[in-house]
Amino acid sequence: MPAAPLGTPPRKLSWLARRRLRLIREPKWFAEDPNHGLGAFMSGERNLMQRGVVVPGAIVQANYLLWEPGEDAHPAELVYCLDPEVALERLPELAHELYELKGTKPDERTPRFIADHLANERTRTRGVRLPLELAGQKETFTSTTIVYREHLPKGYLDGNRYPVLVCPSSHVAMILPHDLWSAAGWSYHGRRAE
Repeated sequence: MPAAPLGTPPRKLSWLARRRLRLIREPKWFAEDPNHGLGAFMSGERNLMQRGVVVPGAIVQANYLLWEPGEDAHPAELVYCLDPEVALERLPELAHELYELKGTKPDERTPRFIADHLANERTRTRGVRLPLELAGQKETFTSTTIVYREHLPKGYLDGNRYPVLVCPSSHVAMILPHDLWSAAGWSYHGRRAE
């Protein structure tokens, strides 16, 4: 089997790597917006740090401020796959297909939910299972996250494929801090870690 574009991640991080994880913290705008809907993300930190696994993910939609240099963290929507047989090349395609649903009115229940959710930009999801017919692979989910700039190599989004740390039981997910990418078997922009 050929090497996956982002390398093959281990299912778990080592104890030492977990000790190096940065803690989730509230962005400045949390205090200004009590209706941010990200409380489950904040309260899920302990499970994420203890039980999280590293899986491939892609950005479906993100606050426009994350695509340029800046200072604060902002929300984004991720698609990720918990199936160890994941087709990595499918995730960026799927992220684009999900984004294309935004503002449309599909007949099927899950695509319609995704379309409405992405159009609203104020709703939050956690572990929405995508149907096999839509995702093209098993165990594929979407979740809202907070993107911390210090977790990104350049401090802003410059692509849509990232290693994601996700708790399989709560589906709290976040982009893995970039200083842990090589330890988790990932490399920058699709090159296999050596």
